[in-house]
Amino acid sequence: MKNIPAASPDQLLQGKAPGVQVSANSGVPGGGVFIRIRGSNSVNASNDPLYVVDGVFINNTNLIATGLGNQVSSNPLADLNPQDIESMEILKDANATAIYGSRGANGVVLITTKRGKAGDKTRITFNTYHALSKAPKQYQLASGPELATLENERFINDGGNPALVPYRSVASGGRGLPEEQPTFDRLSDVFRPAQTHSYELSAAGGSAKTQFYIGAGYFTQESVAKPSAFDRFSLRVNLDNSVTDKLRIGTSTALSRTHRNVSSNDNNPVGVINSALFTRANLPVYNPDGSYAKYGSFDNHLALINNLNNDAVGSRVISNVYGTYQFAKNLTFRSSWSIDFNDMYENNFNNTLILAGQPRGTASSFLSRDITLLNEQTLNYSVNFGQDHLLQALVGNTLQRNTFQRTTLAGQQFPGNDLTTIASAATQTGRLVALAGWAGVVFR
Repeated sequence: MKNIPAASPDQLLQGKAPGVQVSANSGVPGGGVFIRIRGSNSVNASNDPLYVVDGVFINNTNLIATGLGNQVSSNPLADLNPQDIESMEILKDANATAIYGSRGANGVVLITTKRGKAGDKTRITFNTYHALSKAPKQYQLASGPELATLENERFINDGGNPALVPYRSVASGGRGLPEEQPTFDRLSDVFRPAQTHSYELSAAGGSAKTQFYIGAGYFTQESVAKPSAFDRFSLRVNLDNSVTDKLRIGTSTALSRTHRNVSSNDNNPVGVINSALFTRANLPVYNPDGSYAKYGSFDNHLALINNLNNDAVGSRVISNVYGTYQFAKNLTFRSSWSIDFNDMYENNFNNTLILAGQPRGTASSFLSRDITLLNEQTLNYSVNFGQDHLLQALVGNTLQRNTFQRTTLAGQQFPGNDLTTIASAATQTGRLVALAGWAGVVFR
């Protein structure tokens, strides 16, 4: 899967594993991905599989709070750089997932990232690719003359006087002849050839005692529909060191910074696409004074593209520190400490040029933070009997703590469109939601 361009690791699985259904529930870059391993197992609870990256249980909770249509579901796994992955393994059977308890009921996806190998010279690798995306099909809309002709036919079919059809000569009191009607192509303003760029620089190597892998990447992707976009900065450090012949320590740490333009698009009834799609093609885009023209409940599509200020900035730290000690030839003890720190800040401002910001502007801000702490101890005994028999016993425990917190702020009545922070609003409101819980699993 290493040559497949993808924004997130779960997209790499599409069409590659039997019994695994992978599909995107949104065309928005960085949007959610639908994954089911051997179908759905629950009606009300989540059906998403458990993701384990280098021993860290990944929290795949969607932190996007802005409700802007189907793309409200973001993809937390988009914080991971696919270029850092060495292998992916899917556990589907009950005996394979039993070790993870109820969390593995929907299947488990084990992700192993790249590490240095003992005795290898330092190897520096640079990978890059560029892609261009285009909507294969677009709506074919009726032109201005065609709309006028259809409207005249509707008027007559409803029993109207043929001499009084809406689109007739201006001299006779009409809106102009059908063939005189202009056509304004709004969809061409919305769709674009979208660019994708990926750059990744890594170094890997190691001696007999110390092995390392360091990788840094930048990924940016535009949506074929303006103005949605996604970009990610990522850094990974994997380090292993043999302190003694019996003691080995190491870490797997990934840092990422993402930015999403979660513009009002997708299936939003009054989003960018619908505003361009349902407004009649013979209606002008601008008013005579040069301002944006609005019709009915729809915003002007260019007003949405140029004035939407819905940004989500995420910070992610996924880190695991472990130590193994070999008491005897066949007996090994391992202890690991992990953290998955996921932080998402959304800042939305609606100015007076769009309907959501009237009459004097509105704004909302969300700070969502999800922290998962994990501690594992395992004692592993393994012995071979001849060449055909192997006995392995594992005992241990896992302690996990989840903390979720979301702070919501809202503001109304701004002094101007240039002042976008909630602190400038005349009316301000706030709300705090916090949840925490412990979980423990015994391995046998």
